[in-house]
Formats: sequence, structure tokens, C-alpha cells
Amino acid sequence: MASLPVGAMLSSVGTCCRAVIDQQEKWEMIADLMGGTLAMRQAGTRWLPKEPKEKDEVYAIRKSRSFLYNVFKDTVDRVKTKPFTRQVKLTGKLPERLKPLEKNCDGLGSSVTDFAQQLLGYAAQHGLVHVVPEFPSTDATKNAKTEAEQNPTPYWIVVPATELIGWETETINGHVTLSLIRIRERRVVRKTDSFEETCVEFIRVYTKTEWAVYEPVKDGAEKYRVVGQGTHTLGEVPLKTYYVNRTGFLTADAPFEELAWMNIRHWQSSSDQNNILRIARVGILFLKGFAETETRDITVGPNMFITSTNQEADAKFVEHEGKALGAGENDLKSLKEDMQILGLQPFIQRHSGATATGVAVDETRANSEVEAWCRALEIFIRELFAISCKWIKLTLDAEFKIDINTDFGISVQAVEYMRLLLEAYRAGACDRMTLLSEFRRRGVFHETVKIEEVAERAAEESMLGLDGGEGGGSSKIGGIPNFGGRGGAATA
Repeated sequence: MASLPVGAMLSSVGTCCRAVIDQQEKWEMIADLMGGTLAMRQAGTRWLPKEPKEKDEVYAIRKSRSFLYNVFKDTVDRVKTKPFTRQVKLTGKLPERLKPLEKNCDGLGSSVTDFAQQLLGYAAQHGLVHVVPEFPSTDATKNAKTEAEQNPTPYWIVVPATELIGWETETINGHVTLSLIRIRERRVVRKTDSFEETCVEFIRVYTKTEWAVYEPVKDGAEKYRVVGQGTHTLGEVPLKTYYVNRTGFLTADAPFEELAWMNIRHWQSSSDQNNILRIARVGILFLKGFAETETRDITVGPNMFITSTNQEADAKFVEHEGKALGAGENDLKSLKEDMQILGLQPFIQRHSGATATGVAVDETRANSEVEAWCRALEIFIRELFAISCKWIKLTLDAEFKIDINTDFGISVQAVEYMRLLLEAYRAGACDRMTLLSEFRRRGVFHETVKIEEVAERAAEESMLGLDGGEGGGSSKIGGIPNFGGRGGAATA
């Protein structure tokens, strides 16, 4: 069994294990995309390369004109939002001591619904997320009776995949189990003699019976010292992991990794497009037959003029032909459609009972990936209640269950109906309001969306040339119109 070297100054406790190092580039990309335009600009050349011999000031201007069309974050937000338009339901008997968890399961005021939404959001980013079941600290000087009277309630701490930096395992009766974990904690620390704050990375370590917190110490080399330690009575390493795309023990692939890379490509292509558009909008002044002294202090403007003593002198603007602009615009449109299609895939319901003759099956037997993730999340949250019961020497009722709403998927059959409706709309067989009403009825729009406002915004953007579509002011995304683009109310 692993034990903690709590009496030593360590330089390795903050070192990431190989499994974490292998994922860091992908996690950096995901973090930057989730951070939006500002984070992508701050990432600089990591995702927006400099051109050969491009000056720093020129690159800075190009970067400042780059804006992120953030389909990745929109998709993650959609995944973590749709299942929780209805509160999570708890059914069955819950021990009285654990009932506070329903409204405050993390000690920060998060209800079970809020907590589940956090978990699904992190899992949609990284493929997994961890939770540490914890116990409030009690005064060790008090006797057992007084401590029992306090009845402290366990709570749960969310640990994103990026913060679990290392672990050790052992095999018991053929099962791989954790023997030690290391978690990075970022804390804002205020100096005792001022209001100045700094961010400090502590490392929290757990074994099956012990815990310790290490603080970094700088004395020429990075080292850590113990600032807190103790024991716990759970009898196992307090860590549970929720997966949506598992690849191994405590490892997973980001379910939207390909979408993330495609969003990076769009970021770069969009930056190029904005840059070349700026160049194309400003003509290049061409001067012929002017002496060097005549061109030295030329100022170009509507109220300025140029003179020359040479009768053959000529001045004119050379403008960009614009062919590259069209090619770039087409590339961006294609990328937008591809990203939207990828973002919709986890919501498309897949029928498991299709026949060889292609006969339609009952849509209630269909399941989407996000629905499967929600079913797994229900089981996972129940496990958290169970381990909390175990810690306080209670047993969770066998009938206790978690119910997360999954009535949000788009069936393959519904997608086909929407394609037919779109064709009818384009052929003039139905009006826009009828089209939008049918889309809302089939779940493309949330039931609270006001389709009149959607239609009005779509018409405005069509007139402004913002839709990028073909006729009727709508852009086709995988057979489904995206009225108003990212800023509109259309959702999958």
C-alpha cells in the first residue's frame, strides 16, 4: 500500500504522470477554445502561426483582427444544457443525514442538477471528469461523542481531468484499484501584510488511509513542503470517475476532438480571410515618372493632390482582383457546415431495431450518444451517494435512483422530415413561419423559443448578407437550416 513521504521536501510531487503529459496539447487546445477569442489571441502562435519573416507588429495587427467562431464551445454548452431544462429527480429513500446533498452537494451551494450539469460539461470537453468525495474537517481534540453529535455531511469536489496529475494502482483479486492520487489545487492567496493576491498551486495527495497537502517552496529549484496532513476512514482512495469516451483506466479521448481541430482550422482560415479582406479593401497607390524628391512626403487623402514636373508622370490605385476572397469565403462556409454537422451528431437518435427491408421503427427505441451519457451519469451520481453512505456507515436504499431528462434528441426520421420541409419552403410550398413552427415541434428549437423573433432576425441577417446561404436567407447545415447563424436562436 502506498504511503505518503510527508516529512520530506519533494520536487516530484507536482510532476505530471505520462498519461497526463500525453493529453496536455489536446487539453490546451480545448481550454483555449473554451476561453473564446481572447484566449485564442493570447495563445498566439500556438494556434495562429506567423508567416516567414512576418514582423512582430504586423503579426500583432493580424491577430487583433482575428475572431473566433466558437462552434466547439457552443456544442459543449448545448450538451450540458439540454438534459437539464428539467430538474434532476431523486426517487427512493435517502438517509436523513445525506438529504442536505440534494440542495448543496459540493459545499458551494450547487444542487444535484447544477452538479450533474458541471460533470457533463467537463466530460464533454475531456471525455471524463473526476469527483473526490470529501468530509468536513472536525476538531481532533473533541471526543468521539461530541464529533458524532456534529453529524458532518459528506460533500463532493469536482476535479477536471486536467487537475488529476498523477496516480498509482495495485491489483487486488484481479481488479485494478487506486492506491494513490495527486491533485493540483489552484488557490488565490492574499499576503498577510497587504491586499496583494497571488495564485498558488498546491498539490493534494490521497492514499487509502491518508491525505496530505503540499505547498510549493522556491529556493532556486521548485520544491514542495507539507502544510497539512491527516488520515481518513473511507478505506479506499476517495476518487470516482465519470466517463463518456473511455480509453483505459482513468483515461479517455475528448468526444469532440475532431470538432476542436476543425474549429482551429476555421480560426486560422478566418484570420487569413480577415487579413486579405483588409488588404483588398485598401488599394495600392502606383506612381510612374515621379522623382524621388516628389514622392518623399506624399500624403494620400480625399483633400490632397499630387504634382510632378514630368508630363509623363501618372498615378493610380492598383486594386486586388478579389478571386482569393471568394475562395476563402467558400472555405469558411464549408467549414461552418462541417462543424455544425459534427456538433449535431451526438444528438441524433440511432435506431437499434431497423430491419433489412428498411421498415420504419418506433422512435422510442432510438438513443443518441448524449442520452447514453446521461444514463451513465445517473449511475455515477448514484455511486457518489453510495460512497457517501459508506463513509458514514450507512447503506443506500436499493430503490434510490437518479432521473435525468433525455427528451431532447433529434431522430433520423425527424431529420428527414425537416429536409422535406426545407425543400417545400424553398419551392414556395410553405411559408417561413410554418417551417419554423414545424422545426420547433420536432425539437430543433426549444419550446420556449419565439419563432416570430427567429424569423425576424433571419430576415434581417439575410438582407445584410450575413447568412451565407442560398436563397430565402437561410444557410443549409447538414440538411437543416441555421437561421441567424451562431448568434441566432436556432439550436439542435
